[in-house]
Amino acid sequence: MVKCLNNNKFNKRFMIQKKEAQAPLSFDGVNRVIKVLIYSDILITGGFGLISPIFAIFILNNIYKCCKFFIKKIKVFLIENLK
Repeated sequence: MVKCLNNNKFNKRFMIQKKEAQAPLSFDGVNRVIKVLIYSDILITGGFGLISPIFAIFILNNIYKCCKFFIKKIKVFLIENLK
C-alpha cells in the first residue's frame, strides 16, 4: 500500500478505500443483463469472424462453377444459331 505523505484524514481515508488492481475483463459491478449482452456480442462477432473466410471461398467456388456453366451454354447457343 502507498504511504500517505500528508497526515490529512481525507488522504488517509482515500488511500485505505483504494482497491487493488482487478483483472482486465472482470465485470464485478456490472448488471447481469449487460454482462450477457457483452458476452453474446463477443461470441457472435467471433463466430462471424471465423465463418466469413470459409463462406467467401464457398461463394467464389460457386461463382466460378456458374461462370463455366454459362460460358458452355453461350457457346452452344452461338454455335447452333450461327449455322
